[in-house]
Amino acid sequence: MNTTGETPEWQQDMKDDIGENPARFLDQDIPVDADSPTSMFIARVRGIDRLEVVGAWLGAERRLAAEQDRQPRDHVIKLLQQRREYLQENGERPQEFRHHHRHELPERYQPHDRDVPPKNWYRIDEAGERVPWSKRPTGVSTSRRFNSSTNSEALATDGGEPRDG
Repeated sequence: MNTTGETPEWQQDMKDDIGENPARFLDQDIPVDADSPTSMFIARVRGIDRLEVVGAWLGAERRLAAEQDRQPRDHVIKLLQQRREYLQENGERPQEFRHHHRHELPERYQPHDRDVPPKNWYRIDEAGERVPWSKRPTGVSTSRRFNSSTNSEALATDGGEPRDG
């Protein structure tokens, strides 16, 4: 483990190349259990979406192993290789994801309904009843009505005393 607190130059170069430093995940004990819900390493590897990044992670694991005078961890290498195989089979995320038209994206990047039920918004009226939000009294279509029986000439809109005309 890096006990000096300084980021080595090779890790800084890797961050410049791929936008992240894999050694920050790899330079610690990593659980063998791939289904560990607390493993940030597992979640991050499952989120890798480019082959170049997988290769950098594999290189970082091997470099850290050499620096720490140990062998690369089999479970780490296996997980990264599985991710590489997945990306080779299913394809990488497009580099310019935001610049593609939806119909040009691979199917797995197409927008889809995640089976989340629509939200129903309600308000509580004066009687304590639930009323759909679309039936609110200040809606665009109904607008708020003011008391028309008030003499508009007697109102002082600036906060002062009303004047008689």
